[in-house]
Amino acid sequence: MSVLAFIILGSIIRQVNLLMLLSGLMIAPFFLNWRISMKMLERITGKRRFPKVVYARESFKVGWQLKNHRRKVPSWDLRITDWMGRADKEFKKQVNVLVPPLAAGNNSEVTYRCWFPDRGIYEFGPAAISSAFPVGLVKTKIKFREVETLCVAPATGSLTRSWRQLLHSTRQGEIQRPRQQRTQAGDFYAIRPWATGDSPSLVHWRSTARHGELMVRQNEQRQDRKLMLILDLHAASVPSDTTELMLAWVATILRKTVEGVGPVAVGLFGSERYLKQQLNRGDLSKAMEVLAVMQPAESNGLGVGIQKLLPSLQSHANVIVISTRSRETAVISSEALNFQAKWIDVSCEEISAYFQPSQAQSAEFFDQIPQQAEGLR
Repeated sequence: MSVLAFIILGSIIRQVNLLMLLSGLMIAPFFLNWRISMKMLERITGKRRFPKVVYARESFKVGWQLKNHRRKVPSWDLRITDWMGRADKEFKKQVNVLVPPLAAGNNSEVTYRCWFPDRGIYEFGPAAISSAFPVGLVKTKIKFREVETLCVAPATGSLTRSWRQLLHSTRQGEIQRPRQQRTQAGDFYAIRPWATGDSPSLVHWRSTARHGELMVRQNEQRQDRKLMLILDLHAASVPSDTTELMLAWVATILRKTVEGVGPVAVGLFGSERYLKQQLNRGDLSKAMEVLAVMQPAESNGLGVGIQKLLPSLQSHANVIVISTRSRETAVISSEALNFQAKWIDVSCEEISAYFQPSQAQSAEFFDQIPQQAEGLR
């Protein structure tokens, strides 16, 4: 371009006809490339898509749905340039995705895969679609100035055997059910070694042959399915890494319980508050959005929240409170604390007994995997 500008300027100043002719011949390809590339972008619309629930340190797909509204002319050499990063930081990463040829009147979807290291609010955009067809001399683009936000929930890990034992234990003082009701098995969820007293009908013969010892199926107990989980994120003297581990633990409990067993009652109290009597799959995204931005707070509303939950406490087989303080020092009324619950004080009790966090990924901030896909799940 600089050489062409020099020739044009010289031809005008020196009044040299040959230079004017040469500059005209050189301008023509640039003009033609610009006009064709502009045509490639005419009546092209795009929309970004990503999942409702995203967890830190887990890769997910970001999709772009494109449509060519022209009736005859297809589009070639389309490229999407997208930006992403934390909402509270100026630094953003750029991703470039090549779009396959888009026929006239057709839709196309391209995706790339990325992951984020920490929970929080992230932004996507502004984005642009560009084309340099046919020879790449001039690149034109259209911009999408909309910025979309995404709540990234805490990274989930795995629950230990001690947690499962705590979860399936009967609440202290609960009225004992008839024997046939207590022993009724629910959904299968694990394979474990044979223990004295196990029924021979529970033996899993394939796993027995593979491990060389008797293995049995372990089922959920139906009377233990009802769980109420309360998070008390008070601004106590707890290290920030313990707070993050605590939030990851709660996110793991909600995710695995809702997706594996069924609805769960939940009360989240911190800088944000969230109460739900029956948290199911449809409500899980809202609870994760709260956990994504929650911070410890002096006045977290635990007392008022417990009062609202009291009518349903008796209908739950397990009530578990995960707190940054002891039950005795919780600044709430004694009436609000008058219920049977397992109170876990993370400031003096090892979280590792119940929860194992996920391992940090060794990949880059995001991994670009451009591909053509039929749709996002």
